[in-house]
Amino acid sequence: MVISWKVLIHEDALKQARKLGIYNRFIKFARELQKALQETSDSKIKALMREPIVLRIMGLLVRRIRMGKYRIFYYLDFERRVVVISGIEHRKKAYRRG
Repeated sequence: MVISWKVLIHEDALKQARKLGIYNRFIKFARELQKALQETSDSKIKALMREPIVLRIMGLLVRRIRMGKYRIFYYLDFERRVVVISGIEHRKKAYRRG
């Protein structure tokens, strides 16, 4: 039995989406990602791994993916088979990151 990947959204990411006024769109994005992971997990994970690494925090490689004018930050937890969405920012602010 193959265990499929899951999407987890950090509470801070939900707060950021509400603050930016894009909560519903953000949730839709996360649901579509979850569906893609269930249907084609290997190819979707490979695609997510090709996204740029923008931070390294405590051994985690934080990556960034586009959602229109916003950038979603996530990392892959291979042990638990989870994509953790840790934050979201407007692209202007996202590209100012170190």
